[in-house]
Amino acid sequence: MEALKNTSRSLAVILLILTIALSFNSCSKDSPRAPEDDLAFDELLKPGEIDQDDLQIISFGDVIPTLKKVVTVNKKIEAANGGSIVLEHEIKTRTGEVEVAMKLSIKPNALSKDTKIKMRLDTKKAMFIFNPDGTQFSTPAIFDVKISGLDLTDQTAERIDIYYYNEDTGEWENVKREAVVVDVKGGTVAVQAALLHHFSRYALSK
Repeated sequence: MEALKNTSRSLAVILLILTIALSFNSCSKDSPRAPEDDLAFDELLKPGEIDQDDLQIISFGDVIPTLKKVVTVNKKIEAANGGSIVLEHEIKTRTGEVEVAMKLSIKPNALSKDTKIKMRLDTKKAMFIFNPDGTQFSTPAIFDVKISGLDLTDQTAERIDIYYYNEDTGEWENVKREAVVVDVKGGTVAVQAALLHHFSRYALSK
């Protein structure tokens, strides 16, 4: 009889533990999370070759940690009219602030249909992500970006240029642009009129 009671108690304990575990798991799945945070994490970790590539993407310096991995703006562009999207953001570092100003201009009829465009900035380095991924333009979109507050005192600052990541080849490739203006003493880099034939990942590198 005592053995039966002990067995019953053991089963009750096991059932209680399972109930608590299932309840915790359910709460974790249903707990509110910012979908943008998940999307940002997935975007920035894909593909892994980016971190292993020899391309030296410009760093914003010793950035003060933040919950946001990227900063995002969204805008619906009507294909017939075209339009522009602007993102301006200040990134706090241990030595000051880095200011980023981005503008994407899309000409009328460059898109095949009305499209909700997402333009995103990595908060640790000069990498820019555009969605929907793979979007094509019949007439190139114009991308301008200016970054100030950088430390450009090394010997390779004059080689800074803009590249895009070719996911088919796993390589970074040059982007045609009107000019790249670098002010080493002022810590400023400005890319003027880069031609974007399609959406991908773009970066400033030296």
